[in-house]
Amino acid sequence: MQIYSPRTSALVTALFEVPGLKNSTMNVGITFEGKLTVSGEWRAHWDLTDKHQVDLYPRQGYKYKRFQRSILIPPGTQARDITADVSEGILSLSWPRTIFPADPQDQVETYEQNFTWRSPNTGVQMPTQCPSSSSLHQPKSKEELYRRSVIDSAFVSGYQASADGQIPAMEPHMQIYSPPASAHVTALFELPGIKNTDIHVDVTRDGKLAISAEWRPHQDIATTEYQVDIYAQEFQYGRFERRLTVPPGIEARHISASLNLGILSLSWPRIVPAEIQMNSTSTHA
Repeated sequence: MQIYSPRTSALVTALFEVPGLKNSTMNVGITFEGKLTVSGEWRAHWDLTDKHQVDLYPRQGYKYKRFQRSILIPPGTQARDITADVSEGILSLSWPRTIFPADPQDQVETYEQNFTWRSPNTGVQMPTQCPSSSSLHQPKSKEELYRRSVIDSAFVSGYQASADGQIPAMEPHMQIYSPPASAHVTALFELPGIKNTDIHVDVTRDGKLAISAEWRPHQDIATTEYQVDIYAQEFQYGRFERRLTVPPGIEARHISASLNLGILSLSWPRIVPAEIQMNSTSTHA
């Protein structure tokens, strides 16, 4: 997760890495306590739904489970104030830095109804509830509101890893499998936020399948550089490379690749297909 706000912007943005997740497996809502909640479920690739019919190789880095994360947002924020977008395995949520009602009594109004809002960019329906009056109060200042809405959530909720420098090595999760009835082996890599142009796949001279890519900062951060406030930073940026052993004789032309929802899929034959040379013969009269 990453939470930031360009200093020239009136919005705060939270980015979540959700590789492989579809709109139908994610939910975004506002709780009665006034927290923005994101939840979803990572599910096995459709090839792996029957585990007894699939060969899983030792390289197993995926974990299929549900997740939920919450962020404190300014009191009075409603679903209509939030925009959502999902692209290349990255979920982006934005909301106003501050929301001050014209009448303080507006903040103690109780909202009981449930309603649904639709993302203008993705068309995803997200069930939401407004916060109750017991969780809202008028902030003393913009600084207090900002601290409550972002900083407390980022560090009190257990996100100290990046602040303490305890960042794990940058290496994408990977899974290699092959259905017994298939003539191909498939490797999946989680590469959220990476574009096709930043991924390189090749077969080295020593017969290794080499995958390299580069994670780059979001364009809002890359373009404004020092003109952005970062409140939570779990993302890592930089290059990585992984190499896999493939059957002897495998060449680049034998490998198929696709990138979807932040998941890179590579497939190659279990055995190099035999190539039959056609010899032409001519008959002389």
